[in-house]
Amino acid sequence: MYLTAAVLVIFFVFIIPRLMPSNPIQILMAQSLSGGGGNAAAMRDMLMERYALNAPLLTQLEKYLTGLINLDLGQSIAFWPQSVVSLILEKLPWTLLLVIIGLITSYYGGAYLGSLVSYSDNKILSYFYNGLVTVSRTPVFWFGMLLLYLFAYKFEIFPSSGAYSADLPLFSINGIISLLHHLILPLLSITIVVLGYFAFSMRSMMTYEVETDYVKYSRGLGFSNGKLRSYSKDNAIIPLFSQLPIQFNALVGYTIVAEIAFNYPGLGFLMLRAINNQDYPLIQGTVLFLAFVVLIGNFLIDLAYSWVDPRIRKGYSEG
Repeated sequence: MYLTAAVLVIFFVFIIPRLMPSNPIQILMAQSLSGGGGNAAAMRDMLMERYALNAPLLTQLEKYLTGLINLDLGQSIAFWPQSVVSLILEKLPWTLLLVIIGLITSYYGGAYLGSLVSYSDNKILSYFYNGLVTVSRTPVFWFGMLLLYLFAYKFEIFPSSGAYSADLPLFSINGIISLLHHLILPLLSITIVVLGYFAFSMRSMMTYEVETDYVKYSRGLGFSNGKLRSYSKDNAIIPLFSQLPIQFNALVGYTIVAEIAFNYPGLGFLMLRAINNQDYPLIQGTVLFLAFVVLIGNFLIDLAYSWVDPRIRKGYSEG
């Protein structure tokens, strides 16, 4: 399954950019002429030859596949002469930072909140839960814009763009504080949406667990609600874990949107710039890396699920 998905991504990411009505050299030449660049014809011929854009489509495909085999994604057109790999490796850590923290926070936060609400009669907690679930149904881009307007422009609590203050060294106390300060808004915009989903799912599973015989028997023995919630949570969290791949895929997509909304320097923001410039090599590279992040993430979650659920692990050993 993973191999088939990888092959489809490799071919589609080559074909789709070339279906655009223009090409990257035309855009680059238009920018060059508007900026007063000289010798435009020579530059155009050189770039068309360098990127094989004047070659037949099959020749371009052969060059593309050969580059993939050699782990060479070529040079960016818009950011020439920088290589696509160097640009991606520069931005990838920021995307992974959002995705990993967002997934862990939303999963455990949603599981805890859902289990807590299912055994609590606290009205404030119930209102908070209902509000969170409602917010989780809103589009990420709209919710991000709302956070940006309120906390970056209206009250000026958080910065509106970037990953940290450029005038500070990143690996210093002030640099790390600046990084966390810049991280909060984009992280909230993706985490709250997924956290609400996990909380809703966990509450539904806990509602089922409450009606099981072992919970009724334990309640009859005088077990406290806290102890009953702990037992129910241990059983309900396994089916919740099975929903991680779906939410991980969604979270990667939400991260791309959040990076664009907050000008956060990750792969999503880089991909937007590549698309605006129709930079074929950079579009191919960013989409491929994002696709492989999703595939590798799903594979690791599948492995972790076999470890979390003893029944799956036993099935593997017997098979």
